[in-house]
Amino acid sequence: MFQKIVIAAVFSLLATGAAAVSSKYNSTLSAHAGPIATVTVSLSEEVASETKMYDHRDTVHLQAVLHKKVVGQLTRNHLMQDEGATLELVITELKPNRPTMAQYRDKPGLHFNSIALGGAKVSGKLVARDGTVIGTLDHVWEEVYIDNLVGVATWSDAWHSFDRLSKNLAKDMKTKPAS
Repeated sequence: MFQKIVIAAVFSLLATGAAAVSSKYNSTLSAHAGPIATVTVSLSEEVASETKMYDHRDTVHLQAVLHKKVVGQLTRNHLMQDEGATLELVITELKPNRPTMAQYRDKPGLHFNSIALGGAKVSGKLVARDGTVIGTLDHVWEEVYIDNLVGVATWSDAWHSFDRLSKNLAKDMKTKPAS
């Protein structure tokens, strides 16, 4: 009996540790940073130049999705105003769940049913109107369990990452005291 409890505890710790590795959010933003007037989304040089992994349509679409999720969450939490700081977000890594059109062109034998662990990394900074950096953020979320990928789209985990980022950002801006 004791052996079964120890085995269950070990597997529980392993599962918890794996889940913790998939998500990381660090921020120096605070509620005292003031309102946000605009949100910009761009691509890192590495993502923009990775033409064998994604094409222009993918990156434009993902930039729009991130922008929509962040602005929507900030608006719902009354953190967007006409005058304020600019939130500059940069997508630094993208991992698709299924082959992208660029991958199909590069490797014609790929099958749409192929699946992979996906996710996204985003970094950003909040810039005051005078150009001063008020705070920064780094976010990564990646799926760690292949069993969770039943019926996913090409960019499901990237969308999930953007959703988590927008919620964490709004929570930070509402509640975290300035340091």
